[in-house]
Amino acid sequence: MNIEPVKNVPFLILTTLKEKFAFPKQPLFGAVSTINMEGPILIPHVRIMRIYDFTEEGQLILLTHTESHKWSEFSHHPHISIAMVSENKLTQIIVNGKLELATIGTSREQAKHYWTMVRPDVKKIYDPSHKIGGPYQNASALQTPSIVPETFGIARITPSFFEILHLDSNYVESDRTQFQLKEGLWHRQRVAVG
Repeated sequence: MNIEPVKNVPFLILTTLKEKFAFPKQPLFGAVSTINMEGPILIPHVRIMRIYDFTEEGQLILLTHTESHKWSEFSHHPHISIAMVSENKLTQIIVNGKLELATIGTSREQAKHYWTMVRPDVKKIYDPSHKIGGPYQNASALQTPSIVPETFGIARITPSFFEILHLDSNYVESDRTQFQLKEGLWHRQRVAVG
């Protein structure tokens, strides 16, 4: 097992995102898995979300409305898993980590920064008259908020595990490498595929 003395993010993750996913030049999307409690039963939920940033501190950034189901699940169960796949489907990255939530009220400068990254048509869901899960409203009836609304939520994921899978034409020869964060260091190990 190799140990990478990289404090925040394994170097291989950053180079793979750049070379195989064209990030940050191209938008990065992943299947985000959360947990919801429905009565006494834990129900997993999966949805595709854009990963807006990979910060210098090593956090992945997701953005969502604070009245959404995602935000509620983030609030109640702060552990998350994300799976990303390259456009050619030959490289996969899985990340597990813990969420920290922020809004304009708790992280003003960060909220202002990420608000500028949201597409204008998406910003319309933050119109106070738009009720998530409520009856459909035509987009022309919604206004784009001129300032960052209180309902604009930032989910910061601090990773504790990464896995990269590079598929080979001979499947058994595929490279599956895991990184586990232990005591501030990333422990790297190649593992068998399957």
